Amino acid sequence: MLSIAAGKTLTVNGNIEAGNYQIFDGDGTVVISNLDKYPVQWRGAVGDNSTDNYAAITAANRDLVASAALTPVWGYYRPKMWFPPSLGYRVETGVVIGAGIDVIMDSPLLYVGDASAAGTALTIGAAADYNWNANLKLNVSRVTQSDWTESDSTGIKLFNCSQSNILIQSASKFTNGVQFIGDTKGFAYNETTLQYITDNAYGVTLIDGSASGWVNENNFYGGRFGITSGTNTSVSRSAIKITSNNAYYHNNNNFYKPSFELANAQLTGAATSVPILLEYSTRNAFYNCRFEGVGTTYATVSNLSSYNTIDAGYGYGDISNISHTGSYADTVITDRSTTHTNSPTEVFNSGAMHKTIGYYDATKCHIPRVHIVHTSTQTPTVANTNITPTSTHVEVGLPRGVGVFVDTSVYKRFVIKKDVVSGYGGRIFINAYDSTGTLLTSAGANHPYILGAVATFFYGSNLGGSYGTGVDSDNNIVFTCHADVQYVRVALARGTEVLKIRSFSIQSLDGGSPAVWAGYEEIIPGAHIATQSPTLGTMWKVGSHVYNASPAASAAPGWVCVFQLETTSAEAISANEKTDISITSLTGVAAGDIVGIKLDDGTIYWDSVADVTGGDLTLTGAGPASVAASGNAVYFFRFKAMASLGA
Repeated sequence: MLSIAAGKTLTVNGNIEAGNYQIFDGDGTVVISNLDKYPVQWRGAVGDNSTDNYAAITAANRDLVASAALTPVWGYYRPKMWFPPSLGYRVETGVVIGAGIDVIMDSPLLYVGDASAAGTALTIGAAADYNWNANLKLNVSRVTQSDWTESDSTGIKLFNCSQSNILIQSASKFTNGVQFIGDTKGFAYNETTLQYITDNAYGVTLIDGSASGWVNENNFYGGRFGITSGTNTSVSRSAIKITSNNAYYHNNNNFYKPSFELANAQLTGAATSVPILLEYSTRNAFYNCRFEGVGTTYATVSNLSSYNTIDAGYGYGDISNISHTGSYADTVITDRSTTHTNSPTEVFNSGAMHKTIGYYDATKCHIPRVHIVHTSTQTPTVANTNITPTSTHVEVGLPRGVGVFVDTSVYKRFVIKKDVVSGYGGRIFINAYDSTGTLLTSAGANHPYILGAVATFFYGSNLGGSYGTGVDSDNNIVFTCHADVQYVRVALARGTEVLKIRSFSIQSLDGGSPAVWAGYEEIIPGAHIATQSPTLGTMWKVGSHVYNASPAASAAPGWVCVFQLETTSAEAISANEKTDISITSLTGVAAGDIVGIKLDDGTIYWDSVADVTGGDLTLTGAGPASVAASGNAVYFFRFKAMASLGA
């Protein structure tokens, strides 16, 4: 045995061949230039599950840190601290192993400590130090089960690993099983296999350091997250937690096939078993999860966590299994048993509204299948002003919106998709109602009742009290309803700019076929209705039907377009000109027909035909208020009343 005194260094220029027995002692350092495996027995460790090995492992770490320093940080040569097969290596004080060292535990590290005591059994690396290309096989267990009252009772802390291969064979009986930490730097691009992660209040935690750091771009495979029968039954437990000390949102980590069995049936009092806690998490995914012996909440999503995905391979999962307590509600859960039946379904599509819009009377427009609302009230109307048809879209001005009602008693997650003119997407407002039809407001006990994705919904006074988007947007919008919400009104309205919309649709992200209705009695669903025969509008075609909104026994039930012509002016038309107006074609035009002349200012002057002589037209009214150039569009149509309903 070689004894190296404190402050002295023994340098070995080559490798050492020796058995698994002690060959060094003393407080000095051994530096080995070509070291492969370094059994911890070389420094006196004894794997008898009895001897305290803290001093021996610490001395081995001192030698290995010095040996690793001979190799550049980016190098692929890394000395290996080896724990040969044994009954286990007991330590009464947590050990620290430096970065740049591979660790191979073919027997467990057994940590001794009181049930309520703090302490970390194994720490690898340190803040601000990267641990590149590490190969780690770790197996750590507490001799005495932690009672989970001490938050700093931790099995394994791994700092700043990058591009490493990690196997966690076991991390058991601590408050925190394993913590993957990016402290000042990142914990990233690692391939980690998880095996026996049991009897911990928190199995795996992804977290940054006290000042900064990140845990991104890691793959985690497997993991049996279990709780032994009778363990701390009055204390809540979780399997995977993604959190932060600095409100950093760790992202793009993937967990493949974790198994959660948390002994939920044995819990007492207010204790819960929530497998996944997403406190500061965005775009992280959990695939093919097993949910067995857990509560009805599979995941809690808080703060600004968003765009996370959970897939249930075993265990029934739907949106009711996700508790959204933060600002967004876009975490998606899928269930293998319902993948086909609960795939997203379209529950409403407005169709091309600029093709179906019609005039209700001389000033108001009606759009079949949707209602029009004043943005200061809840009341839906069948028609209203400030809704302007164009040949390519519908313009919704102040203070108007178009909308529908959607049943949300069963299905809670929806996406609103819209086809708008770029830059004129307007805003969305959602009224939430309970089972009695009472409007749910910010004064309610469970406010907010509507949660969105990254586009947060803000509660305001619009539509009598609604959840609305704060900025104009052309994008699709996802929203989730609270359990209290039995139906909603979805309205698309003008924002800073006018809303220029062609169509919109609503999809249920939970599948199913929730009911959608316009909010007024549709005489014939999807049909035009009006209070009079149309006197303006470029949308009419021969055969267009318009139904009387208030038919009487002796009145016409509606009107049918029997003639339509679109032509041009053959010469310029002056302001107030009403006679001898030359039109390119007047074929089929007769006195009494409705005529519209496109003016140079973009508006259309509507009148009726007084007389047609040759190629000239005489108007009934005073003529247009402004000029129209030669070649401008001219529209004609004629409606005929349907047969009377009789007495």
